[in-house]
Amino acid sequence: LSPEELRQRVIDDFLAEYTPEEIADDMIELVALGLVEPGFDLMAFYTDLLSEQIAGFYDQETGEMYVVKGEGFFGLERLTYSHEYTHVLQDQTYDIEDGLNFNDDACDLDSERCAAIQSLIEGDASLVELNWFYEHSTASDQEQIMEFYESYSGLILESAPPYIQKDFVFPYNFGLTFVQTLFDEGGWEAVDAAYRNVPVSTEQILHPERYPDDTPIPVELPDLLPVLGDGWRELDRNVMGEWYTYLILGYGINPAA
Repeated sequence: LSPEELRQRVIDDFLAEYTPEEIADDMIELVALGLVEPGFDLMAFYTDLLSEQIAGFYDQETGEMYVVKGEGFFGLERLTYSHEYTHVLQDQTYDIEDGLNFNDDACDLDSERCAAIQSLIEGDASLVELNWFYEHSTASDQEQIMEFYESYSGLILESAPPYIQKDFVFPYNFGLTFVQTLFDEGGWEAVDAAYRNVPVSTEQILHPERYPDDTPIPVELPDLLPVLGDGWRELDRNVMGEWYTYLILGYGINPAA
């Protein structure tokens, strides 16, 4: 794909899974919680962010990897593919959507569990990426990668509300720590075992010592519509764990609120 084709692919895929009505409902929720300013263009932000500085990606729905034309295949691209090819292997081995039950329908019911599984997936790929860099990259690869990061500026992410900034990198940063802990305790066999007994909460990701025994306690939310009466509708119903509680309390647009 050319950079332009990539951007259009991101837009098409995003809109196929995330309708304007859903975006509007999310904005009501985020504004009510004080996490974004009214009028923030959530759709434009995500479109720009997801198409910023991408050298390639893996599409788990089609089982295909994509290369961005004109980028070459040097240190940065080799680093990127060590990460993305791990996703190919994860999918072939464990079936991400059906085997791990990491799909839109499941996440609509329990986004907390999905955040934990995404952290396992991205943490695993990030650890492989680091291992490739330290064990297999050439001096030329390392020089090119360092030059890129010295000049890199993720302007789109840096311009985002703090809540979104923190949440976007959660599965990579905390996922890496989680998987590194598994690896330190039992090597790749321990990481593989986590796919057969996936983490189920962000608490387990944030505190690897609580995996796998400390599982969430279900909380039942009553139907409030009969109490509220006409003119109300339920925007969303899902599971919120430690990470999102932390974000709401600590990373609103007004830190003093």
